[in-house]
Amino acid sequence: ANFHGALVDANASELIIAKKDAQESEVMRRYSAHYKFVDVYPLRPGVDLMLLVKKDLADPDAKELYKMLEYVSPELRP
Repeated sequence: ANFHGALVDANASELIIAKKDAQESEVMRRYSAHYKFVDVYPLRPGVDLMLLVKKDLADPDAKELYKMLEYVSPELRP
């Protein structure tokens, strides 16, 4: 596993973990052709991580990357 701290061209990776909000527009631009969105996972208050999985490995319930825009962080929910 490699940790780069920034987005890289990684279209051969099986999965990608990226920071929600701070990186989502760039993630969609770079990775939407090869990856599906699995879910968002809270790391700590104010830091949510997105999990992307390569399309050929993703479960049938994985979503297109634009669905990540619908996620609302738990601390912002009513």
